[in-house]
Amino acid sequence: MDDTFAVAEHQVEDLLEAAKRLRATLLRTETLYRRTLTSVRRRSKITATIKANRFDAARKELTDALKDFERQRHLTRGSVILAQRAEGESTTEIGRSWGFSHQLASKLAGEATSGHDR
Repeated sequence: MDDTFAVAEHQVEDLLEAAKRLRATLLRTETLYRRTLTSVRRRSKITATIKANRFDAARKELTDALKDFERQRHLTRGSVILAQRAEGESTTEIGRSWGFSHQLASKLAGEATSGHDR
């Protein structure tokens, strides 16, 4: 039982770190978008602005941060669902607490149990 809670605790900590990384990436990306908006408003060379601000790298960084956050969110949800089961909660109640069906709660718990992550 303690292992289930320790795993859930670790996953929530990892999720918070992923959120922190995503937030930093979003702030950097927002800055680039604001620079682009300034160029558009000034009727400046938009392509030059995009190249100067390395939008290619920024786009990849944001995409990677979003994927990492979603992957960690999925892992965390499964681990927390297993902890809820360890507390004796029914699959129906677990699903309700998350706002989805008991079928999805059961699926996520099964994935977490088997160590399967998407």
